[in-house]
Amino acid sequence: MEWFDFGLYSYLAVIISKNFFSSVQNDQLKLMFTFATFAITFLMRPLGGIIFGKIGDKYGRKVVLTITIILMAFSTLLIGLLPTFSQPY
Repeated sequence: MEWFDFGLYSYLAVIISKNFFSSVQNDQLKLMFTFATFAITFLMRPLGGIIFGKIGDKYGRKVVLTITIILMAFSTLLIGLLPTFSQPY
């Protein structure tokens, strides 16, 4: 399930770059910012593995799976609700 979010984000990278980094004039730089955001989330995976590994050892895998699914769904919802750069405050 986690790879679905990564795959979907990389598939929609061009659309994301145009909507959220429209203050940048260069299209390649917009795409680079989008993939830099993608890389930061990918690099944070080991930290999540350490934290949720300890929780899994203490409370069990079912609890960690449930927490992970809820966090991924909630963060995906929040990304969908973010205003684009062109929308006024």
